[in-house]
Parts: sequence; structure tokens; C-alpha cells
Amino acid sequence: MDREVPSVPANMKLSELSDRIALGDTDLSRRQGTLIVDDQDRLVGIITRETLFARCGKERKAEMTVAEAGSIDLVVAFPDEPLYAALTKMLERDVGRLPVVERNNPGRVVGYLDARRFSRHE
Repeated sequence: MDREVPSVPANMKLSELSDRIALGDTDLSRRQGTLIVDDQDRLVGIITRETLFARCGKERKAEMTVAEAGSIDLVVAFPDEPLYAALTKMLERDVGRLPVVERNNPGRVVGYLDARRFSRHE
């Protein structure tokens, strides 16, 4: 689990997020998905690069917010659950990443799991 989890505010425009990634913002450009948080830093969604670029490519969609474009139907993992349970969730829901949240406070992000990290041979 990666404990350093960059996020963006829910009211950020897609165009701004796209620009930050294009300009090489290392926190955002190294991930395929970016967590979306509200003004109290609670998890409210996730936006993938695929969604970001698909929406930005459409006329006037770049002015949408990340919350409007992202997914709010989140699959999450908990820090106390076995890794195989989290990986099973990824496979069942066909997602490549999971926010890890506190079980008693699912808005509080404590980490991030990325399936690509499990496929590397280091």
C-alpha cells in the first residue's frame, strides 16, 4: 500500500487537472487514477486518466469539475483486510486501483493500492 496519496479538490476543473498532468506534476502524473476529496479532505470519488482525457476531448467538457466527471461509486479497501481480499475486489469490479480507507471513517484515506505494482518483477 502506498501511503502517499495525492488528491485533487472536487471543484477542480478537468482542464486544470489535465494541464497539471501534461506539465509533469509528479504527484499526479505517476498514477492512472487520482482521488477526489471534498473541502474537508474526505474521499468523494476517483477520476482515471482514461475518463479525464475522454471528457476533455469533448467540446466544452473540459470545464466540468473532476467530481462531475469522476466515479463516485467507489470500491475501497481497508487497512486491516488481507491483500487477497482487496485484489479480489479489483478483479470482481474490473478496477486497477483502490483507495484504502479507515473502516470506521470511510471518508478518510490512509493509502492507495495499484494493481500495476503487483505485476512488476523487481
